[in-house]
Amino acid sequence: MSEFEHCQVLGPINTGTSLMQSYVDQLFRSSRPHRFVVYKHSLPPRFRRNTGEEIFADGSTDEFPGVLFVCMVRSPYFWLPATSRRPYSLRFHVGSFDVGQRLRSPAYFRDELFTNLVEVWNNYYRRYALYPEPLGSVIYVRLEDLVRNPRDTIRLLHEKLERKPGSDAEAFIDSVSRAPSKSHNAYGEVWEERNSLDFVTRTLRHADLSFINQQLDPLLMKKFAYPYAWVVPQSL
Repeated sequence: MSEFEHCQVLGPINTGTSLMQSYVDQLFRSSRPHRFVVYKHSLPPRFRRNTGEEIFADGSTDEFPGVLFVCMVRSPYFWLPATSRRPYSLRFHVGSFDVGQRLRSPAYFRDELFTNLVEVWNNYYRRYALYPEPLGSVIYVRLEDLVRNPRDTIRLLHEKLERKPGSDAEAFIDSVSRAPSKSHNAYGEVWEERNSLDFVTRTLRHADLSFINQQLDPLLMKKFAYPYAWVVPQSL
């Protein structure tokens, strides 16, 4: 029997939390929603339960006994444009839909103000490192790995969680891979194209790409093994 009673998926918006949640719900006996479930986009140390109640967790005590946190990660080069286009509850100071302006705009998430959109990405993963990572109950899953190699990625959970009797991982992975969970999500060859560094250097303005590189936390890029996308010098 697993030591974990519940698996809680966390992650910023646009990081594949719905995709990961579908795997957890379908394949593992790990749900205690009335006791544990919090808003998956909660920004530590504040966790909001689905009931609206807020928990302030500073890591000094174990507020979530028996909970495994699966924290979704997405390369900032793809997360930033996606979030510029689909910010959900994140609010920008600028009214423009231009990616460059939104990258540089102060942004509110809930009642917190961030200097710019890159700082939202930085803060999420810095705070996951502060809490709940020290409790030893965190698995980081890169969206890129989940999409490209779901079988090996899901195996990371097998060591921690108890499988549902009779659940067919192969069949479920095949069914999920045929179509995205949301109609606007790309998949297959289109997804690979849009999630390549070559696509980033071709589609982002050089000034915007330079701004992103200046703002990114290099320790986080190293932690998640993300390469930098460098501005390609213009030929004379």
